Amino acid sequence: MYQMYATHTKIRSRMVEMGVDRSWMCKKLDMSPSTFSAKMNAKSDFSLREAYTILDILHIPRNQIYVYFPLNGKADDPIWEEATA
Repeated sequence: MYQMYATHTKIRSRMVEMGVDRSWMCKKLDMSPSTFSAKMNAKSDFSLREAYTILDILHIPRNQIYVYFPLNGKADDPIWEEATA
């Protein structure tokens, strides 16, 4: 059975918590809304610089990058689960 998981859920939640909307984040990243959407939906990868910028904007410690940017954008990925076991 095919299951669909939301991607980058922790980033999405933190954006809501901090009152950061997508358009403002796109401006800070100098990124188009369609590119940001593709990256948030794991159709494209965030660069390391983009990931660090997002962490800084959302006041997330950089040592938590693996929590907020898991492989393929989702913590439910079997490879991610093996790596953190």
